[in-house]
Amino acid sequence: MSTRHEQPAHHGLLPDQVIYLRQPIWRGAVRQDPKVAKGNPYISGEYIIGQLNRAFGFDGWDVNIIRMDEAEVDATGGRYRATYVCQVELVVYAGSRVIRRHGVGAHAMTSKNLVDVIANGQASAYTKAIKSAAITFGAQFGLNTVRGGRGWQNNTQNEHPMPPNLGLEDWRTAWLKAELDSQSSSEDFSDEGSSPRPAPAQAARKHSYPLQNLIKSEADGGPSVEQLSEVCRRLNAPSDVSADVMVALIKQAITSDLAGTRAILDEVMG
Repeated sequence: MSTRHEQPAHHGLLPDQVIYLRQPIWRGAVRQDPKVAKGNPYISGEYIIGQLNRAFGFDGWDVNIIRMDEAEVDATGGRYRATYVCQVELVVYAGSRVIRRHGVGAHAMTSKNLVDVIANGQASAYTKAIKSAAITFGAQFGLNTVRGGRGWQNNTQNEHPMPPNLGLEDWRTAWLKAELDSQSSSEDFSDEGSSPRPAPAQAARKHSYPLQNLIKSEADGGPSVEQLSEVCRRLNAPSDVSADVMVALIKQAITSDLAGTRAILDEVMG
């Protein structure tokens, strides 16, 4: 007889998961570098993602990007400087429940390479947003390490706490078969009668055309050759050259006149 259920076997986090989340975080995960975060304890983004897999399973959580904005962009002295703000929704599947948490992360990046600024700035803001959302699940995600918290020091064992028994064959397969529509508004694993929390305010955008689109192909949402030609024409730059050359000319214009170039990009491509 199969142990799989036609309906999810439970409603909410498993007891083993709750026990795991209540344990102090592994001491080795907490870093204190005087050169980083003013020497305050912090947890790396890579460890947080690993913890999500340990606590909820590789297929037991998901992340939705709500917004990825350029909060600030500057180009002076031949160097690009940008601050990216990312807002995410962290989704955890707990039997017949869907737990949703929101997080916001920001990261400032400086480089001579525009691609590095975009790629690394966005990646770091995304990871920080995940950490911001995951910390609401408690000690295993660094809750008691912030603002002078010392709960992590209670874990004197030099090993990870025992991860939960997720019982994949028992309830995870059944969860995938379950009807999810009626559960889509579940916000937490407590206070079921309460109304869902509003999402945090969206970060403001200063420009309608993100600079990162310049490095995308037209099929992926990047500019067309006609759009690049029009931008170059308005910049009094050659427009009868290849697309790569036109992008390079636009990047050069950004360095010398950020505000004017951004205004043209917004008008032509926004």
